[in-house]
Amino acid sequence: LSAVSDDGLAFEPEPGIRLAPQPDIAHMSRRILAPTITKCDDGPWRVYFESRGPANQPTVICSAVSEDMLHWAYEPGIRLQGFDGLGGPRFLKMPDGSGRLYCFAKKTETGESGGCKRTSDISCAKTTDGVNFEMQTGFSLRQEQTEFDSVGITAAEVIAPKDGGDYTMVYSEWQDVPAG
Repeated sequence: LSAVSDDGLAFEPEPGIRLAPQPDIAHMSRRILAPTITKCDDGPWRVYFESRGPANQPTVICSAVSEDMLHWAYEPGIRLQGFDGLGGPRFLKMPDGSGRLYCFAKKTETGESGGCKRTSDISCAKTTDGVNFEMQTGFSLRQEQTEFDSVGITAAEVIAPKDGGDYTMVYSEWQDVPAG
């Protein structure tokens, strides 16, 4: 969906649906969520989004393009997949024209006692054309680095530095329900 504002504070929903799940596309048959938009060098806009199919399939990142940000055309295929699912994409255009796509990477790890633990870390992929991505090795940020995170992290927005400063990441942490 989309909404507009003349002051950037109060928004009014626009009529219509911008992009909807596609029952005939397995990896996009249930939900699409968490959009992040960038302006392409050749004119149109591109949106990346988390795409969900049946519960037995991992979530993936897909994309669509638009000339007017109202009418979106799904770009066939999956932009990024891996681990036990990826989601919460956030795109950062780099000064050289390339881009980075940050997303959470779900993993199931088996502990020493044989039990399973699900984790969600922030991963990064690079692109030079906006369509083909190369997953970077390692993780941009691991979960459980603060006392607030007990279940995972997601939605990592990265802000580029000004005048040689540091990159800044703003992200969400998931918590278990507090006791009591």
